[in-house]
Amino acid sequence: MEKKCFRKNGQVIWITIFIIPIAILIPYWITFFKFENWSLSLCLNDWYLFAGYIGGTIGSISGLISVTLLYITLNNQRTQQFESTFFNLLSTQRDIVKYIKGDIEDNVRVYITYEGIAYINILVNKIRANDNYDLVENNTLSSYFKHLRKILLYIDRTTCNIEKQEFADFVKAQMSENERYLLNNYLTGIEHSTDEKNRNFKELIEKYKLNE
Repeated sequence: MEKKCFRKNGQVIWITIFIIPIAILIPYWITFFKFENWSLSLCLNDWYLFAGYIGGTIGSISGLISVTLLYITLNNQRTQQFESTFFNLLSTQRDIVKYIKGDIEDNVRVYITYEGIAYINILVNKIRANDNYDLVENNTLSSYFKHLRKILLYIDRTTCNIEKQEFADFVKAQMSENERYLLNNYLTGIEHSTDEKNRNFKELIEKYKLNE
């Protein structure tokens, strides 16, 4: 992420460096050379005009450089703040998985309590054995899906100059295969939902390809 940010800032710097000599040289050519033979101007008034131009140009260029550096600084700060918050959200999502705790009925109709990724793995096995299992009604996983939606909204709504898909890929990379299975099952359950949050969540999942 830092390399991409540095590359984008470097592009801004190089564009500025490219513009500065052009801004100086073009008037220099116009002021000091006669168009008919390109000889150095001998008119003292031309030198006075050029001195005044240089003073104004240097001031303008200094302002341009200041604005450029300010833009780079603010952009870096906003990007760093975004990344810090994003990875904190991602860490919280992993903590939610770690501390998930719920009861699952076994084959002899006895409820057993499972925690963390073990709960998710057992639940996936149960869903695979029962196609009618309604994951949307599973209150144990409600905080998991709500926080996942929160992360995707944070990525989607940022105005930082970032590659949003790369951050979504970070989220996907943190998910186990069974988590992605549960996500796809959850999407099936809310496919025809009229709830705006559910529709929005489904759109975000598909937009950032977390279900693939």
